[in-house]
Amino acid sequence: MAIDLYATEAPLARYTSEPGMRRVGEMTLELPPGWAAKVANRYEYSVEIELCFGSTEITLLARDVQSRNVVAAKVAWTADPVFLPAA
Repeated sequence: MAIDLYATEAPLARYTSEPGMRRVGEMTLELPPGWAAKVANRYEYSVEIELCFGSTEITLLARDVQSRNVVAAKVAWTADPVFLPAA
């Protein structure tokens, strides 16, 4: 499962289609074995996503709604600055 990460300098931005929004990364989470057997259509598989923002990293939690199993991934900030284009 791929989850795109977006950034913007707009303090009130809510949607990825807004001006100034830029895709800056992708997090890939591997679903548990046998997940496809639980649903007839892959779009019916429910996963809750939670992003936790800290001072030096972003933690992404993905929770299987049916089994309540949780998978976590962390993204650490790099020393290289990310420059966003001016809006």
